[in-house]
This record gives sequence, C-alpha cells and structure tokens, in this order.
Amino acid sequence: MFGSFGNNQQSNSLFGGTNTQPQNTLSNGFGQQNSNTFGSQPSTLSTTSNTNPILQGNQSGPINIPVLPNEISLESGHTDSITSIQFSPVNQTQFMTSSWDGFVRVWDFSTGIINKFCEYNHHGNAPVLSSLYSTDGTKIISGGADGIIHIYDIQTRNLQTLATLNSPVAFLKRAVINGMELIISGSFNNVINYWDIRTLNATQPLSSLQLPDKLFCMDANDNGILVCGCANKNVHLINITQPNVIFKTTQINLKQQPRGLKCIPGNQGFIIASIEGRCSVVYFDEVVHKKDGFTFRCHRQSQRTFNPLNLTNNTLGNIPTNYKGSFVYAVNSVEIHPTYGTLATSASDGVISFWNVRERHRIKGLPTANYPIVASSFNANGTLLAYALSYDWSYGSAGSKPNNPVVIRIHQCTDEEVKEKKK
Repeated sequence: MFGSFGNNQQSNSLFGGTNTQPQNTLSNGFGQQNSNTFGSQPSTLSTTSNTNPILQGNQSGPINIPVLPNEISLESGHTDSITSIQFSPVNQTQFMTSSWDGFVRVWDFSTGIINKFCEYNHHGNAPVLSSLYSTDGTKIISGGADGIIHIYDIQTRNLQTLATLNSPVAFLKRAVINGMELIISGSFNNVINYWDIRTLNATQPLSSLQLPDKLFCMDANDNGILVCGCANKNVHLINITQPNVIFKTTQINLKQQPRGLKCIPGNQGFIIASIEGRCSVVYFDEVVHKKDGFTFRCHRQSQRTFNPLNLTNNTLGNIPTNYKGSFVYAVNSVEIHPTYGTLATSASDGVISFWNVRERHRIKGLPTANYPIVASSFNANGTLLAYALSYDWSYGSAGSKPNNPVVIRIHQCTDEEVKEKKK
C-alpha cells in the first residue's frame, strides 16, 4: 500500500499532480576515544581548553562538560536554551542554531575553528521554536512563539516574513512537490499549514489541516509523507499531495509524550522517541515488515549519578535508599546517518548513542557530556555530528539559572561509532 506514495501521485491534488563516566548499563566498549587531532585546537570563542574543560555556570559548583579529542566546542553566545541545530544541506562546514533567546545564528568551521558567520533576531526577541535551511542552503526559515515565520537570506542578510499565524510555530519541515518547495508548519493550536517558500507575506496558506490530537513532533520524508507524533499515542500520516487529509493513524508503543521523530529513508517508516527513555521503530507496510517493528529502552541509569545542575534532594525528589528501579531520561533528538542508516539518539543524560536498528543493538555510545543534549544533526555525508547542550527544563524552574551553559559541538564520526562491524 505504502510503496506507491510519492510515485503514483494523483493529478487532482492541490499542488498540481504528480562526565567521562559511562552509564552503568552500557557495554564495555563504551566511550573509547578517537586519537585523531580533529578539534585539538580550541575555538577562538571558547573560554575553555580541550585538556581540562570546565564551564562555569551559576550553580553551587562548576559544571563539567568534557570535550572529546575528536570534537570542537564553543560556548554559543545564546543566552537561553537551543531549540534546533541543523547542518546546511549543501555546505559540509556550515550549520545553524536557534534559541529561546530569539536569535538564529549561522556558524562556519571551515578553518577548524567554529566562527559565527551571521545572525539575526527573529522578531522582538520572541523565542525561536523551530528553524531549518531551505533545500538549496541559501536561506533559513524560522518560526517563533509570536506566530511569525521568517525567511533569512544568508548571503544578502535580508530578513523577510513568509507568514504570520495566530499561534506559536513549534515545528517547521520542508518538502518538494512537483518542483515546488513547501514549508510545512505545525503550531501550538495543532494546525498544520503549507506555504510556498516563494510567496512572502502570505495571508493564507496553500492548505491547512486541523489535527485531532496535540502535536508533539513531526517530520517529512522525500516521498511526500508527513508524519505527526501526537498525544494519545497517535501518529497521523499525511500524503502531502492531499495535504488536508489524514490517510492513516497508527498507535505507537510509547507510554509517555513523544519528543523526537525521524523518517526512515526510502519511504519505509519512522523512528519516534519519548521522554520516558524509549524509542519505537515503526514501518509503514505492516505486512512486509511484520516482524521488523519494535520498541526499545535507552538512556537510563541504575543510579542517580547524573546531576549536572547540582540540584538539591528536595528538587530531585526523595529517592528511597533501597530503590532498585532505573532513572529515566528524555530522548530529545533522533537522527539517522545518511550513509549507513545508523540511528543516533541524544538525551537529557548527556549521552549520544548509536544504534543498529536492523540488528537491534547499540553500536557505540559517547562518554556523557554531563549536561542535557537538546538537539543534534548529521552533515550531508555523515562524517560530522553537530549537537547542542543546554538546559532542557526537565527539573522545571529550579534548574533554570541565568548563566546555564549553552554549548555547541562538532563531533567527527568514526566508523567504529556509526558503522556496524563485519562479523
């Protein structure tokens, strides 16, 4: 059923046809560091060295955020948590970040040092909740808590308005249908809107869809399928060539709110992760992949050794001394390696793990960064992984400090981490 989507498209559609200490539960191979010199020169904007990196926050003690030898790191200058990080689709050494502080920044590290290329303020310091590159990498599209969607030209530095909505824009995705580049927005009012990137100051979207459930995450694949992770364990599937119709709803095996979602390449399905330290691998064709879909636990610890904010027991909750359960951390980001199909999960425990979902096991895990990882992105060829560390509000206002670190990293991926070994 699903193999035809994106190929046999109907002609009457709207768009015209067609801490360096590992978790206790991890394996012995966890955290072996690469010996290459990538990142051995610290960023000129960083206040730390790679040999003993201590970033000072406004807590009762220092926050230890170690830097691996095969990474470059930078305190981003953002004054609030990062909401998205994404590599340029065409430039292997350029990426962008957006933040609750209202700024979007473009970074370049072609010299081996992360430098700010350009930046813009979204609109009156309104928090930027989502952002992404255009398909050709020349523009950035950002959505704010003020309901405004902006388009920023990286070369000319020209900032323009694509649309203004009456609800905060929480999610943005792009799709190309019949040669037309679309920007798809998802808002706090659970409405999906479709916009032509060429039409500025649009008063009306090309089409809209009111979802029946609260929207928590979404992604679109190259075959024109939009996947929306929602409340009540529902995932709604939409064929973008028929944008105002949900053609299928599937229930996922997650107990708590979903947070990260990524479509599997090849129009096969999607991977969705939740705040309960759990991921589900879901395939569209339930007949062909009857035995392939599964759910697995991740980012859990047998002891509460992770307390980067140095919070008190009253804030953390009084845990009985004989407690034998797991401490569970939210999975904030899921990414799929563009070459090997490896899954990368990033979570509030400060750990990035690489998984072989076909063989159902973990390939490798990076040593904990000892601080929540809130966003991540592979570059186009999968040699690099950008990720952002900042406060994720998992401890509420008690963990929010004026000088909490907001750090961005570029990690050079090795085959040992992202490629399954031949048996």
